[in-house]
Amino acid sequence: LQCNPEDITDFELSVCDTQPASVGGLHNEFVFAPRIDNLASCFCALEAMATAEGLESDPQCRVIALFDHEEVGSDSYAGAGCTHITSLITRLTCDLQTGASSAQDY
Repeated sequence: LQCNPEDITDFELSVCDTQPASVGGLHNEFVFAPRIDNLASCFCALEAMATAEGLESDPQCRVIALFDHEEVGSDSYAGAGCTHITSLITRLTCDLQTGASSAQDY
């Protein structure tokens, strides 16, 4: 770093899993790999939505919730504990039940 240790006021350590992926389960039906869980589920959700038939005429509202910051904190602004999904569900419910069309209508 070319500095004196006393010049360092703070630091952050980030670590990641270095284990290689492996196959397991009774019939080797599972893939165990770091970071693949979220990536695989996001891909499957998007693929299912993109290839679903009849979406144009379906009166139901379909939503996929994909969140960032899975490992560093669900309560961050982009994590699963943020207010985005609650706000979305509230607005969709109000729109569908009452015909509300603006934030003031909620």
